[in-house]
Amino acid sequence: MKKLSFLIIFIMFINLAIPKVQANESGTILGGIINSDTILTAANSPYFLTKDLQLAEGVKLTIEEGVTIDGKGFSLTAWGALDIRGTSNQVVKINNLHINTGSQSYYSQELPPTIDIQFAHIQGGSLLNPGGSTGVGNLSLRDSVIKEVEEYKYSYIWYPTEDVYIERNIFLNAGKLDIGIDSDIKVYINNNVFYNDRERSYYNDADIVNWVSYSESEVLVRNNSFLSPEGFSLKLKEGYDQTAIDGRENYWGTVDETEISNKIFDKNDDLRAASYIEYQPYLEEPHKDTPEFHYMKIPLPTVFTVYDYSTVVEGHLGIKIASGKVIVKDWAGEVLGVQEGYDGVTDFKVSIPKQHAEIPLYVTIVDQHGNESEPYELLVEDGTPPKAPTVYPMTDVSLDISGKTEPYISVKSVSSEGKFLGETQSDMDGEFVIPIEMQKAGTKIIVTAMDYMSNVSDETSVIVQDSTLPLIPSFEPITDQTTQIIGKAEAMSTIIVTDKDGIRLYSAVVKQDGSYLIPIDKQDSQKVLYIFAEDTAGNQSDKVEIVVIDATKPLAPKVDEVNDKSEKITGKAEADSSIQVKSGSTEIGMATANVDGTFTVSIPKQKAETKLFITATDAAGNRSDITEIIVLDTTVPAIPVVDEVTDQSVEVTGTAEAAVQISVKAGDSVIGTSIVKTDGTYAVSIPLQKAGTKLSITATDAAGNISTAIEIAVLDVTEPAAPTVNEVTDKSTTVTGTAEVNALISVKLGSTVLGETKVEVDGTYAVLIAKQKAETKLSVTAKDSTGNISSAKDVIVLDVTAPTAPTVNKVTDQSTIVGGVAEAASQISVKVGNSLIGTSAAKDDGTYSVSIPKQKAGTVIAIKATDKAGNISAVKQVSILDGTPPSIAVINKITHHSTRVIGTAEADAKIEVLAGTKSIGTANADSAGKYEVTIAKQKVGTKLSVVATDAAGNSSKPILVTVADGNYPDLKITHWALEEIMYLADDQIIGGYPNGEFQSEKKTTRAEAAKMLVLALDLPLNDVSSGYKDVTSKHWAKNYIAAASKAGLFNGNPDGTFAPDKTLKRSEMAKIISIAYDFKASGQNHFTDVKSGYWAKGYISGLYDNGITTGYPDDTFRAEESTTRAEFSVFLARALNSEFR
Repeated sequence: MKKLSFLIIFIMFINLAIPKVQANESGTILGGIINSDTILTAANSPYFLTKDLQLAEGVKLTIEEGVTIDGKGFSLTAWGALDIRGTSNQVVKINNLHINTGSQSYYSQELPPTIDIQFAHIQGGSLLNPGGSTGVGNLSLRDSVIKEVEEYKYSYIWYPTEDVYIERNIFLNAGKLDIGIDSDIKVYINNNVFYNDRERSYYNDADIVNWVSYSESEVLVRNNSFLSPEGFSLKLKEGYDQTAIDGRENYWGTVDETEISNKIFDKNDDLRAASYIEYQPYLEEPHKDTPEFHYMKIPLPTVFTVYDYSTVVEGHLGIKIASGKVIVKDWAGEVLGVQEGYDGVTDFKVSIPKQHAEIPLYVTIVDQHGNESEPYELLVEDGTPPKAPTVYPMTDVSLDISGKTEPYISVKSVSSEGKFLGETQSDMDGEFVIPIEMQKAGTKIIVTAMDYMSNVSDETSVIVQDSTLPLIPSFEPITDQTTQIIGKAEAMSTIIVTDKDGIRLYSAVVKQDGSYLIPIDKQDSQKVLYIFAEDTAGNQSDKVEIVVIDATKPLAPKVDEVNDKSEKITGKAEADSSIQVKSGSTEIGMATANVDGTFTVSIPKQKAETKLFITATDAAGNRSDITEIIVLDTTVPAIPVVDEVTDQSVEVTGTAEAAVQISVKAGDSVIGTSIVKTDGTYAVSIPLQKAGTKLSITATDAAGNISTAIEIAVLDVTEPAAPTVNEVTDKSTTVTGTAEVNALISVKLGSTVLGETKVEVDGTYAVLIAKQKAETKLSVTAKDSTGNISSAKDVIVLDVTAPTAPTVNKVTDQSTIVGGVAEAASQISVKVGNSLIGTSAAKDDGTYSVSIPKQKAGTVIAIKATDKAGNISAVKQVSILDGTPPSIAVINKITHHSTRVIGTAEADAKIEVLAGTKSIGTANADSAGKYEVTIAKQKVGTKLSVVATDAAGNSSKPILVTVADGNYPDLKITHWALEEIMYLADDQIIGGYPNGEFQSEKKTTRAEAAKMLVLALDLPLNDVSSGYKDVTSKHWAKNYIAAASKAGLFNGNPDGTFAPDKTLKRSEMAKIISIAYDFKASGQNHFTDVKSGYWAKGYISGLYDNGITTGYPDDTFRAEESTTRAEFSVFLARALNSEFR
């Protein structure tokens, strides 16, 4: 037999790996329940699941082209419709997600779940894997790739309700398609590629398995390529008696029929299989509409180390590929570089921008068919040495090396000779400190930094600076005759001489032996010079003050006449010189010449003609020649008159004998002298004296005669310093501070004294006062013991009292203003949680009005006031009140027979029905919003209003209803079933015919009964097939029949018909009402014509036992008779409402 070889190249067809979703990667989180129609867009992609995702019944989830989903092993279970809509240019990528249909409830009226997939690439996870929650579902799968599903997973197609289309897909290690169908359903599997190179097991024992095909259902397999190297492609499940696969016109990778037969498992392989699979004719090459398939597994490439300075990524692939390319991506999936035309075997080089160290890169290789290797992940290595560290200056007394470099790296120090000095690690700010021993000035130290990758920085050198001060220079005494300064100092330092203002006058460098000589000009005596040494590093010694010594003797003093009454000798000598008076060799007086050279020397009275010797000695000890005088005879002047002298006085004034000299002494010290003017007044300049100091004043005439001394005490007239005052607040009851010891502290408000106290010996005080208002100005003074009062210290009372919490007016969910009363001028803020929603200032009258957005009822808002001083009140919390009127609707027609108003409203709202202003009935809506208000029958034309009031007291707009005429023209007011018929009419369960009649004796049909029961039970209606061949899609009761059948009220006939227009027997009526309302029977016989064993006996007993029927007066039930509309109305009304029983 002719054999066609087919090359299967092991290349990865499509790599569906989705970039890893990291914690900081942008994207959208999915999980939980989707309860409304939802669209996943590429703009919000990628999506990643953090828990299982469920799609509710009746809800559609659409996944648009270009979307990427990372399932992370979670599931997406559809009870509704899943629509995945990729395109050939932008496929939908789904990774590691388990896609299933959900198991519907028995009473569900929704359509079965549907999954419609086109142009999707699904890797990992599973598609329709069987499980505890898997249910009936419909599938359409086109133009997609299902690859590498999770091991032990496969696709389970279980009783779909619509034809299944699986076309133009590639199944690569995707597990089996396990198919079970019935009801004429067709599964079309066309133009797909199936390839499996995994070890075969139950989960992939064949590419396609049929385990049941009931009725006329079929599995049609056409134009597929079955390319798996091992195992079965098609299989009929053994042990199942209704299985079939039509496997004609497929390509098997060979034309050898034996090989083809070996790929098929049917009755030829196991007699328990139901039939044989027909595969002829078969295709000799892949069908033109079947996807091309080139499968080659590209191994992980080898990639060389990449550093943070690298601009290429280099590596190697050990196999040959066709026209491939190497792609380098960052962690976020952004392409950094691509090398086109790579054929493998050789090294590759991909240019990329420089990357930061520790950044992950992903390298993949793709061939011309789009097959891609797994990504090779690597981290960018740190290959960049740190910058040379910054080293702060150091001196010969430094005990550490400090500076700055990169954070958390090693810093090392060595001497220029290579001696290790110390090592440390920088802190989070890059700062470092290396403890070392003190180094000599001029030493060179080298510092380097090394990061965790052992990259070493350039060296930073630092020279140890000389910071030791030179010694103070020594020098010989300098007089007003000196012309050179001679001394000793630190060798090679510079000796500098400056004036008192620091102006440099002279300098010289010290010789190696430490000596120096500085030529200078002669200086005035007492002139102040400064001398210091400065070494070569610029360090300066302490400065030494030089006062030029006076070496010139004063002139001999000139002495005024001295008489025998003289007790002073006056004259003139060198200013400030010391005047000595001797009698013979005995000193009899000593004084200091004034700045003007005059002097007065007190002496004892001398005998006339006594020879006295007077000399002047200057401050330097130079003594003048002697002045010799003879004592004359004279009369002493009168005692001078002295004016008041205070501790502020700088003069002593008064009157005395004209031309005499007035001397002022403090103790033994002359503190001032002056000559009395011709008018007899004098003024002696003195330094300020302390209060209480005793002063002595004398007058000396020209002959040297001195008056008697007068003593006075210096008066205290100096006010104490203003006291210091600590902070005073509107809560203070004391004023504290410091002031002059023993002073009296007074605290005043205006002219009113609030409190007084004495200062303690430590200078502190505390004055008790009453609390004062904020902003009050207080004045604090100190008064000393002599009555002197300090200047006032003013202090403003500070505001530290928080305003009271604002009052808040009623706020509802309709309010856009929050109002109330607070402290005038305070700032009012309104918050929800931590969010500020409005602010405003309180008016002068304390009222405020803050604009806010509307808030939901129940929301808690927080209001607080902040005064001008920044004090914040307590928070006032207010809950938003419900101010929204509730909704309400009336759903039944109100007639003059009605005893109920039925409708919907806000859950738990109170419903009131009024006739005019009179309330005729109330009820509360249930949690679902349904209500039923019992009312007395009203007259035709009565105007009713129906109002709902919620728990917050909000009332709806009234619904106005006019009571209608509810009579049926053929139904008398005395009809035995009138109340029950009108009860059902109120519930809109039953109605009349188009001509207005009720036709109570007309036979009830099965379709009519189905409708009334569905309405009475409030069963959900769906536009679905009825399931009966005699109830077409256009039948008026189709949906009611379907709902009633689904609820188990009707089963139909054995021939698949329902007989909708057939009249309902009383036995059938008993059955459907007993099932609908779960009536239990006692098993007793209640009617003579219902025998034991009768098929409906239990249902009929159920009606009797529950008060629904009593039968006919002759104790019969007449089970085979038809049920009239009146009878059915009575039975159903009794089942619904026990009051009718």
